[in-house]
Amino acid sequence: MAEKTEKPTSKKLKDESKKGNTFKYKELLSTTGYVTGIAYLLYVADWSAFSRFYQTVLRNVNHLSLSVYIQMLSDIFFQMVLPLIILCGVSVSFVSLMQTRFAVATEAIKFDLKKIDPIAGFKRIFTKKSLKNLVKALISLIVYLSAGYTFITLYTGDIYQLITALFSEVSESFLYFTGRYIFIFILLLMPLLVVDYIVEYFFFFNDMKMEKHEVKQEYKNSEGNQEIKSARKQQHRELLNAETKALIKNSDIVVVNPTHIAVAIYLDPENGVMPLITVKEKGVYALAVRCYAEKHRVPVVRDIRLARTLFRKYHVFDTIIDDDLDKFLDLLLWLNDAEQAALADSEPH
Repeated sequence: MAEKTEKPTSKKLKDESKKGNTFKYKELLSTTGYVTGIAYLLYVADWSAFSRFYQTVLRNVNHLSLSVYIQMLSDIFFQMVLPLIILCGVSVSFVSLMQTRFAVATEAIKFDLKKIDPIAGFKRIFTKKSLKNLVKALISLIVYLSAGYTFITLYTGDIYQLITALFSEVSESFLYFTGRYIFIFILLLMPLLVVDYIVEYFFFFNDMKMEKHEVKQEYKNSEGNQEIKSARKQQHRELLNAETKALIKNSDIVVVNPTHIAVAIYLDPENGVMPLITVKEKGVYALAVRCYAEKHRVPVVRDIRLARTLFRKYHVFDTIIDDDLDKFLDLLLWLNDAEQAALADSEPH
């Protein structure tokens, strides 16, 4: 199997996204869910239903009816649990869609036996990614312990003062100290998450790489599609202004690289006009020049060295001189011979 060394194309990434193979940092999703849920419970949630339930159970432990018990649990669910589930679900889904740029994996829901292959699953245990996850788990444990040590160091005195506090103050302080610990933990965990995000993206990008023959085949397939070709040519023509289009139409030949450089040349030997550079472009503008020239039947000739030389040495409206002129005239002679041969073949015998 050939080595995958080429960067993934946009079509490759789009096709993979339909299969669910898009870059989604799972730790970001879980962190979003945790932070959203904890923030809701600490600062938004109404604990009155839970407080009533707790007090009722303690005071009537032997006399509480089943109907009252179920009713109070229902109140807790609808006032605290259900909003928590909805809020966490919406926030995690939004972050997930943001990471995938709102691409829907239409093929990911199809049943595939390969996904439950035990041999493939066993092979995934011994990979660089699994080793990375092991190291991340160990570092996360260290961060967890460090957060606990930092929290104890900062708030031990305040916690001891709760011994003489009222019950209402203790409950409020519990929420406060819980929030403080979570804040310290996330703060210490952030550097690890950033590094892990970069490493995960590297693994994803490496998995998406393509073999050279895959890139060539994809290019051939797209070039063979007439709709894509016509749309691309239309886009190229729109890149040129009216003046450039007029210069291309009046030119006698366009020398190309074949896709990176295009140089249009005008010549009128009968009036003593030396070969003149009328247009020179590179990149997508070179493709636009080529497409427009082909549309108006201006000869387009591929000569990599000459195209590069003319583009590098001459400005627009410069005349071609010296050795470059000889090479250009040789190209004209070849083009003339090719046209004559084509006419001879087309004549009936």
